[in-house]
Amino acid sequence: MVVTVASLPDVIGLLYRADWTRLSLSADMRFESDRDLAQRRRRTARPPEFPDRPAGRFRADPDGGPPTWDKRPEEERDGYHRRRATLLMAPGGRYRQEFGDDPPGRVQGSDGERSWIWYRPDLAPGPGFSVYGGNEPATHDANGHSPASDDLLYRLYRSGENPVFRGTLHQWRDLAAMAACIPERVRAAGHGGAGYFLDMATREKTVVHTVARLCVSGRDKYRIDYLSHRGRQDPTTIACDGQHRWRAYPAAVMVGPAAPLPWHIADLADSSWLLECRLSGGTEISYRGRRAHQLHVTRDDDHFPRGPLAFFPADVIVDSELGCLLRLISYADDQPASWWELRDISTQPGEPGEFRLHVPPGVPTVEETGNPLADAAAVMPGTAGYAVRTAATLARQAAAAVSATRSFLDDLRSGGRGQA
Repeated sequence: MVVTVASLPDVIGLLYRADWTRLSLSADMRFESDRDLAQRRRRTARPPEFPDRPAGRFRADPDGGPPTWDKRPEEERDGYHRRRATLLMAPGGRYRQEFGDDPPGRVQGSDGERSWIWYRPDLAPGPGFSVYGGNEPATHDANGHSPASDDLLYRLYRSGENPVFRGTLHQWRDLAAMAACIPERVRAAGHGGAGYFLDMATREKTVVHTVARLCVSGRDKYRIDYLSHRGRQDPTTIACDGQHRWRAYPAAVMVGPAAPLPWHIADLADSSWLLECRLSGGTEISYRGRRAHQLHVTRDDDHFPRGPLAFFPADVIVDSELGCLLRLISYADDQPASWWELRDISTQPGEPGEFRLHVPPGVPTVEETGNPLADAAAVMPGTAGYAVRTAATLARQAAAAVSATRSFLDDLRSGGRGQA
């Protein structure tokens, strides 16, 4: 008996291209997941300088004040979960999966042409819920592109492990192309119609172009300098040295614990999210002096992948050495809606001083609190920022006064009952 051990790239390619359409089986399925264990593993893989930020949520103030940001107690976190389901599969991509208690009353499947989800009437989601349905993935896409190679899939899988590069990021967004894809029923929703707001937003300049200079030296050290004008509420520079993160705003500099790369840059440095899409092509090309591969990207009709893409299809150029994305174009009805491009790429690591932000004298510095509303108010410029911060302070003082009054009245009541 000869046992052949497949390499990791071969296994990744096998799982990505497995032909589930020829299986025929029936089985009882049991899912068990220890989400606390998964969270601990994520913490272990995270660089030690990254703190474990406590989970939180907004709570409404019963007295009508601003919402408060509360940390979630440990007992309300992930925990251990068990689920059961019955699965029936037949050739041609047909299947039926009926769940037990989690999610309750749900059955999903496919007849080989369309996917569907059914809920028990009393457990069905609200009218705003939409279900994506579609065909099973094909060996070739509709345009006849061949599948991506195992080596290219493996390069995507390993990308982002320890990104080290410099470059200039250009991003274009065509607001008119995005707005044209919004259904008419959505444009008509709300007072005056959401379409009125969209028409106002796209009446004049519809293409927004931003430019940023990047220096990345691992997952915990980076610097981003935005060279083009952004919104007044957006930082002009973000720097992280593995222990602290600085964000420079027009009105102040905010300092907090280290944090990962912003998502719109992390999704370019780590292209593994593309494995959740349908990939084809992979032709080797030379792009701006670097060896690369070009891919055609679509999505499964019943699954929306993570990543920066809101519209499909997309055209992607992957750097052969780094695995990062040199170019990413997202199309909305055959019109480019979003375009990301990395230029002037080099693998020269940054100096330690580049990842620290030196605050000039006289520039206010504020500590990051983790409360999104409070942090946004702390760096809001001009008289509007002053007014918001003053209102927030008055609201906190009023809430404290109400709480103290309630406590005093409760003490009086309890004291009266004791004397009685």
